[in-house]
Amino acid sequence: MKLLQACIDQDVDTVRTLLNDPTIDPTTFEVIDGADGIQEVNAMHIISKNGNVEIMKLLLEDGRIDPELGGFVEEMDFLPPLHISSKLGHIEIVKLLLEDGRADPNANDNHEYYTPLMFACGENRIEIVKLLLNNPRVDINEVDSRSLNCLYICCVSNHYELVEIILTDPRFDKSDDLILYESYDTVCKLKLYEIIKLLILLIDNYTFDALNGTSNIIYGRDVDDILILFKGSPEYHRRRSKYSKDFYAGNLFLQYCCAIRWIFQTL
Repeated sequence: MKLLQACIDQDVDTVRTLLNDPTIDPTTFEVIDGADGIQEVNAMHIISKNGNVEIMKLLLEDGRIDPELGGFVEEMDFLPPLHISSKLGHIEIVKLLLEDGRADPNANDNHEYYTPLMFACGENRIEIVKLLLNNPRVDINEVDSRSLNCLYICCVSNHYELVEIILTDPRFDKSDDLILYESYDTVCKLKLYEIIKLLILLIDNYTFDALNGTSNIIYGRDVDDILILFKGSPEYHRRRSKYSKDFYAGNLFLQYCCAIRWIFQTL
């Protein structure tokens, strides 16, 4: 408990002394019942939460604590240090853990199967997302318990800049029908028009099922009048020719055209 208390107090000198004490085992988990609720943690979880860079360096240099072990920290589920620091925005701690190399940057938590990247996306930690994506070990296409990935999380959270970062990363798989459908359909329902525009501009291969989501944003509008205005554009003819042999696809495409016209003309 002495080591954990020193980490809570962010007392660097005491942590250094205790790590050199042969009677102290830094890998020990302790149950703490404090102002933040019950926590079951080791020293590294505490530092991942409070973001003390000097103490994290000491713990990593000591080498006895496995940075892949999860701990219960406040309202968060059983999370490893990299997940905690990514969620809370401690970029220097994230850097240290990535440089150390022992923590799996694609490990899933035990609840929603979120990775550190997903947590950072959900909290709009832009610089941490950039840092994680700059690491070759990070899988941008990793999925959670619902088979959805970081794009969906960014979309439903209305994090415009992160949606753009994810979609322009060359490693991102734009062929995943489920993720495209769920992302597009959900932002339509939420009427997140700037995100809808970004998806339309950056993805040109929506599946026909995904196009169904446009009905959520044109409901109650005069579809025929919108179509008459849009049919003369080069974009209409370019896309329409791709689907002209499929009646079902053609109908969905008309919805798609309506949505594009309405979004770009009314914002």
